[in-house]
Order: sequence, then C-alpha cells, then structure tokens
Amino acid sequence: MKQPYLQTKGLLLAISLFFSYSLVRAQCPTLLWSDEFSGMELNTDNWNYQTGDGCAEGICGWGNNERQNYQQGNIVVSDGTLKITARFEAVGDQQYTSGRINTKNKADFTYGRYESSIKLPGARGLWTAFWMLSTNEPYGGWPRSGEIDIMEFISSKPTEILGSIHYGDPFPGNQFQTEYFIKENGDFLNTFYNFAVEWEPGVIRFFVDDVLYGTKLSTDVSPFRWPFDQNMHFLLNVAVGGSLGGSVVASDLPATMEVDYVRVYDGGKPYLEGDWTVNNREENVPFTIKQLASGTQVTWTVPEDATIVSGQGTNQIRVDFGDQGGRVSATFNNGCEEKTIGNEVSVGPPLARSFSFENFDTEGQATLTFANGTLTEVNNPAPDEVNSSSLVGQYARNGSERYDVLIYDISVANAGVYLTGDSKFFMDVYTSAPIGTEILLQLETSRSMPNNFPTGRHSRYVATVTENDKWQRLIFELLDRPDQFSSNLDIQNMVLLFNSDSFTSDTYYFDNLDSYSIGAVTNTRQASDIQSIRVFPNPSVDLLNFTAPENSPIEFIELYSLQGQQILRRKIQQVQGQLDISQLEKGVYLFKAIDESGRVYTQKIIK
Repeated sequence: MKQPYLQTKGLLLAISLFFSYSLVRAQCPTLLWSDEFSGMELNTDNWNYQTGDGCAEGICGWGNNERQNYQQGNIVVSDGTLKITARFEAVGDQQYTSGRINTKNKADFTYGRYESSIKLPGARGLWTAFWMLSTNEPYGGWPRSGEIDIMEFISSKPTEILGSIHYGDPFPGNQFQTEYFIKENGDFLNTFYNFAVEWEPGVIRFFVDDVLYGTKLSTDVSPFRWPFDQNMHFLLNVAVGGSLGGSVVASDLPATMEVDYVRVYDGGKPYLEGDWTVNNREENVPFTIKQLASGTQVTWTVPEDATIVSGQGTNQIRVDFGDQGGRVSATFNNGCEEKTIGNEVSVGPPLARSFSFENFDTEGQATLTFANGTLTEVNNPAPDEVNSSSLVGQYARNGSERYDVLIYDISVANAGVYLTGDSKFFMDVYTSAPIGTEILLQLETSRSMPNNFPTGRHSRYVATVTENDKWQRLIFELLDRPDQFSSNLDIQNMVLLFNSDSFTSDTYYFDNLDSYSIGAVTNTRQASDIQSIRVFPNPSVDLLNFTAPENSPIEFIELYSLQGQQILRRKIQQVQGQLDISQLEKGVYLFKAIDESGRVYTQKIIK
C-alpha cells in the first residue's frame, strides 16, 4: 500500500515511499496518528466541534433532513472513550440534540489504513457515522471532491453496516455506491467493533473486524472522476432521523455512540476474504487471509458439518459445507501479533433440481439458435460421480471471437426467482481451461439487440472453473443487472459466454444446464408425482400446523431465515403436528420437512 501523507497543524509529514508495494504489505504497519481518548476532555489539537442545525452552512438539516441540533455539550471524553450522545431536548427549531466533530486542517490524510473501534447505539431513528470528507475540495464542492463513509449504521437495521463512496456532479447529479456487511448472528449493539478502510491509489477496501466486505476501484466510477487522491479528514457524528435514520422514537433517548480509538497506519493489515453466504452443501469454497507474509502458519477452524478439503496450515483453505452454517476463523502470528480473524458463514436453504434447459441425454427446455464456436454432442469423456451421463456437449470456443457466445431460446415464467436466489442455474463442466476461468450466463428480453448493450440484458450470472480435467458442478451466482428496467416476465434468450473478453480457444464439455429451486422435491421421483406438504395457517401468528403428504411420517422439521441461517431443527416422527413460532420476529421464513424416506419438502411461510 502506498503510505499516507499526514498533515497535522500545518506540518506536512512526507512518509518515505521507497519501499516496494509488496514489502510494505509483508511488514508490520506503522501507527502514524491516533487519538485514544485517554484524557478528560476532547483533544482540540486533533478535533473541531461542529454545532448547529446546518443552516449556517447553507444546508439546513445538514443536507439530509436531520432533526438534531449539534451541541458541544453532547460530546464527552471519560474512562478512555469518546461518547457522543443523542438526546430528546429542544434547541432552536429542532427537538433533538447530538454531537459532531471533525479533524479538518488538524489531521488530514491521503492513503493509508484508517480504523476506529466503536460501540453503536440502538435507539430507533439514529444514524451513526465514521466518515471522511475532502479537506481542500480540489475538484469542487460536494460530492465532486469525494466522500468516504467508513461506517454508517442505521439503528432500525441493527444487523447491517454500510460502507460507501460519494462522487460525481452536484445534486441532483451526485453519485454513490454502497457495500453492505450483514451480521448473520446477533447484531452490532452492546459491544465494540473495529471499522476500517484501506485506501490506496485507485482502490478502497471496507472492513469489519478485519473481514473484507467490499472493494471499490477507480474503474467503478467511470465515466466520473475518481476524486480519492487528495487529503481527507475524519468526521464522527450521531444524526437523529433524516433520510437514512428514519422515524425517531423519543422514548429510546438518550443514546450514546462510544469510540475507543481512531488510528491511522501507513499500510494494510492481514484480513479475511471469503463468501459469507454459500449454497447448501456447496463444495470447494475458498477462504483466504490476504496481506500475510509468505510461509506464515495459519490454523483454521470451520463449522461442525463443514470439512476443510485443502490448505490447512496455509493462508488459503477450501471448504465443503453441509446444511448448517457457522464460524470460519483463522489464527496466526504474522510477526506483529498473535491474531484470530473470523466471520459467520450462512448456508442457504436446500435447492433441488426443477428442470433442465440443456441435457444431451434427454430433451431440455432450451433450443440452441446460434454459436460462434462449435457445439457437438459426444460421449462423456470421463464419467464419474458428478456426471455419469452417456452423452454431453463438447464446445470448442472460437478463438477469433472476443465475445464468443452460445444463444438459446428459452421460456421462463418469472426470472425474478433467479434475482432473489429462490432459483439458481447449475451446470456440469469438464475442461482444461485455466482454474479461475469465468463462465457467464446472461438472460435477455425481447428488447435486446446485438448492438444495444445493456438494453434488454435482464441479468448476468457467473461461475468459475475450480478444477481441471474433472467434472465439476458449477453454481451460477448473480453478477449484476445491466438493464435495471428489463422485465422479469419477458425473458426470451439465455446466452452462455465461456471466458468472455478473450481470444482463447479452449474446449469445454458441459451438461445438465439445470434450474434448481427452493421447494423442489429432492428425490428421484418426479415432482408432479408427489403431493406437497400442507402448512397452515400461512401467514401465521403463534402456531403453525403441518400435515405430511401420503401419510409418510415426517422425521425432521427445520426452519431457516431467507439468508439461509438455520433457526431450529427438531426430530418429530409424526404425520402431522404443530410448531410454536410465537418467539420469531415478523418476517418470511423457509419451512423444511424431511420424511422417513429422505424426501425433502420446503415451503415459504410468513409470520
């Protein structure tokens, strides 16, 4: 990481830049500036108070319809922490008071790692933030010179942290992009969490407790300017109400944000990267500790029903998951400190095959209409437990076509199920193409024409080659929605792109391009032959009744959140019964039942 320039009280400290990028990452980062809040009052050598309702600055309500009047008295330093308290008390035209401070012209930075340990308030209607603004606004007023929101917390959404960048033209041409960190177990209240960004030329990474949850690149803001190459300063505040805070519950106040420290380092720290929501029984899922010196011994732990299939002791493992999620963590000593980094992994609800788009042994529901390369039906080159089909497709990519495509005519009743994850695309692939090669699947509407991208491109999904010369069952994950206005009900084409944006000529064997869904029956009988389980009343308030089909006793009942977190599992061994859901919060859940023969039934329920 390029090391930061720190300007404090007019003195510019130019930190040496002659170390290479890789060397800096392998070394222990140097603490350049901090406030540990160890005194009895705010250190005004570091911080400025900001007071009022924003009107003096020409942005009444601070530009966000906020309902507080910031007051110096709402900011206290004691017992080793900074405390900013929101109160239900009238000052001026506002019914509430709170606090806001910044380091402008006292501690201004370009590049580095910026972090703070913060305990967040839970009063409804609060909007808490640790953020950065341009100090000298070299490209013009907000948002042209940029804003980095290291952490935003909306108390009415206690399981969610936001990290954002703001840029673009003045309102209403302002632009922003936001990353989200969702806590699967518990919430962000009542304990300290470390919120950080690592900012270097052309990239900003967002972290919670050294777990990476978002990355923004200079190319992401095109065609607008990337303004994040100039000095910025810190802000800490607790807003009341406003465009994000929402409805205020006055009886919840007073409520306090507590800050243990704010620190600036010249380089990055080791961090954990991985997929925090995985598919049910997904295999070969990678987790990596980044920015760790080569050869560092790492000890990994995974959930009980997950298995580390490779990499124990190294900085990267691959994991096979079961039905339940849990914590993935890594412990290591990088020469700077003994450290454990971990995060909860949520396992999605079971998905079962619904139907096939392309299957070379039987007729599928898609018709090939065009291919740049050559598709041939051939004998399976290496039958195994993943794919034992007799016939498969052999596709030789046309190396002279940068965007080589296969186009199928399809009919999908409602493509929205693929956006929500209620249904997913699966495909078996066998290839010698390099590990990491991406395969894209694109859904298109009738508005799509060869030369009008992104019009009509409903959604794109991506899968990645993880093994060579061996069958693998790939799951396509949502990549993006190029045309946000395309209809879920007008899908006419499915486009496959093997290693798009390249001139490679690899060969891909593929088969079982299938749609899998929540709620499909997971046994060898046809879904039309099996009655579904009866769950009633739905919506329900306190008690949920169920009756199994075909008088087949239910062995287990499970309940999942829509994020895949298992809420309960009970062995019941009965044809019908009742489930007490009075303690559940209002929302949508997935009810799963498994009968004695192993058949699985799932149904969404509403409380």
